[in-house]
Amino acid sequence: MTQDSTEAAAPGGEGQGGRPRLGVLAPGVLLRERALRPFLSDYGAFLPLLPGIPVPSVGAVAGWGFKGGGRARAAALGVPYLALEDGFLRSLGLPGRADRRVSLIADPVGIYYDARQPSALENLLNAQAPLAEEARADARALMRLLRGAQLGKFNELGDGTPPPAGDRPLVLVVDQIAGDLSIAGGCVEPRTFEEMLFAARADHPDAEVVVRLHPRDGVGGRQGHLREIAARMGLRIAEGRGAFMALALAARAVYVASSAGGLEALVAVARVEVFGLPFYAGWGLTSDRMDCPRRRARPDLETLVHAAYLAYPRYLNPVTGEPCDGLSAARLIAAVRRRERELSGPIEIVGLQSFKHGHVAPFLPASAAVRWAGSAEEAARSATARGARTLAWASRFDAGTLGTLRAAGRGGLAMEDGFVRSIGLGSQLVPPASLVFDPLGMYYDATRPSALEAMLEAGGFEAEDLARADRLIARLRASGLSKYNVGRPLSLAAPAGRRLLLVTGQVEDDASIRLGAPGIATNLGLLEAVRAGNPDAYIVYKPHPDVLASGRPGAIPAADEARLADRVLGDADPVAAAMAADEVHTLTSLLGFEALLRGRAVTCWGLPFYAGWGLTDDRIACPRRTRRLSLAELVCGALILYPRYADPRTRIPCEIEDIVTLMEGGRRYDPVLVRAAWRPGLSLLRRIGLVRRGIT
Repeated sequence: MTQDSTEAAAPGGEGQGGRPRLGVLAPGVLLRERALRPFLSDYGAFLPLLPGIPVPSVGAVAGWGFKGGGRARAAALGVPYLALEDGFLRSLGLPGRADRRVSLIADPVGIYYDARQPSALENLLNAQAPLAEEARADARALMRLLRGAQLGKFNELGDGTPPPAGDRPLVLVVDQIAGDLSIAGGCVEPRTFEEMLFAARADHPDAEVVVRLHPRDGVGGRQGHLREIAARMGLRIAEGRGAFMALALAARAVYVASSAGGLEALVAVARVEVFGLPFYAGWGLTSDRMDCPRRRARPDLETLVHAAYLAYPRYLNPVTGEPCDGLSAARLIAAVRRRERELSGPIEIVGLQSFKHGHVAPFLPASAAVRWAGSAEEAARSATARGARTLAWASRFDAGTLGTLRAAGRGGLAMEDGFVRSIGLGSQLVPPASLVFDPLGMYYDATRPSALEAMLEAGGFEAEDLARADRLIARLRASGLSKYNVGRPLSLAAPAGRRLLLVTGQVEDDASIRLGAPGIATNLGLLEAVRAGNPDAYIVYKPHPDVLASGRPGAIPAADEARLADRVLGDADPVAAAMAADEVHTLTSLLGFEALLRGRAVTCWGLPFYAGWGLTDDRIACPRRTRRLSLAELVCGALILYPRYADPRTRIPCEIEDIVTLMEGGRRYDPVLVRAAWRPGLSLLRRIGLVRRGIT
């Protein structure tokens, strides 16, 4: 019996868990099995199809595009062929081996770049019913993100640089790598590129024609078609080292043969002149030199974008390891690019203990030239000399020192923990999942504006961001997650006929008290004021966990606790306590914000960032805060737009939804992560007695 007949003897090729096995002929696919398998979870084991060696039957054969003999082998076996290719948002854009794939195309019909036969994408567009409003909103949101964050297939590239402003409009001619399969698949001849260049000059005699090279031009001996021709003609050449979107947004027209850059140009709302048959041509959205009779539909741009970016590829979230949608993947890529853009160049960091240096690294650009200064004076001098930006841990310095640091070098940012921090206390060395970087002040400092306050006062949030905030509120309410995610469950109820008031204790030397509580500034003073105003209420006092865990200032004598509170909670879940209360009273505690998230009445005796917007009962006014906010607006600013997030395990920048997913799954960042990532520093600290083994 031949190998082919042996393999075909077991129809369906089912393997473990009833999933069909995936036959693989290409060594490159086998070598990338670990990275590719999460995208192909509907298949079981990858089985190499070796000549002359019988293997169990398979449900499909996979190969990279149309390379190799995978299609012929699949036909001989009588099973589908899956053409694998990079998606149009390929990867996160991290440098080198740190990069992570976020999308994969697995086409069982053809492959998008080969117009000589149908593909699943082409069939999808031909059969596409009118988009539902939710899908159309997703497509619009994605296009805004692609334009605003300059996203594309090659996200490891830096920001694109638009041409200098001038009187002449810009016309782009997009080159491709010679011999690429998309050239023959797009029915393009090598001479087409020169014809395209001449056509661009003839069509736009008043414009500056710029040749955009492929990002891989010159890498590993690969060459395009137009570098030498453009040089002979004296045309400007745009190397492929910057994001294409910036050029496309500035262009009057973009000329392409079969490059996927034409899709990005459509997103940029440029006129696209097409000389071949790429997948986005033939639908009435481009000016075409060729016709494809199979392409009968006339989708609008949102429908094309939804099909090509959101429906056709498969996406994987590299932080959670779970499948995700294309819009979520785009937000992850945008988070990486935002980190690279906002904190680019040399950086001076000051105010952090040495064992916390690694905690900040995931929030900094991978290429950042970081120097750790021993003092604010040293950081300011060095930043000025190096032309560096300063990052200072805000609570370690007064306003004057922070102002000096902001004025040094290229300017400075104050940083602090964000509002969804981690599982575990900061004093236990648990790496943070979020930080804030503020160029104006700091969210807890009510004596001056912060970037968060300025954002909330300005308003103007996008509708999609507010919808995102509503979804986030629902998730946080359902999960019970909070900043530190500590404490044990409890049962809490007031006697019949009495209101239950929760009073939240804080660390009394905390910067939020010093800078946000101009009146009452102690836990004892707060408890006395609440009891005086509510003599008949059932008052529950919750000391701050750092006061309980490490003896920081803020303890109330037991006699006073007994006199003023009906119950004192120890190591109890603070969010559960807030949920049981009718009202939460606080100076500036973040627990007041978490109570607001969960629909509880909150009285603020100080000026935390969430007070003064009409959502709380405020005992102190802040004249700067004049807008009345919805809860979604507050959450959008405070949790979605203001902080930066990163997974301490993978060190990948991400969004709050990813951190919530990790925390919902119970993933702790200690002890495994801390020991794995920061083992050398912790070992030294243990030897000198500064860290107990039980902490990590």
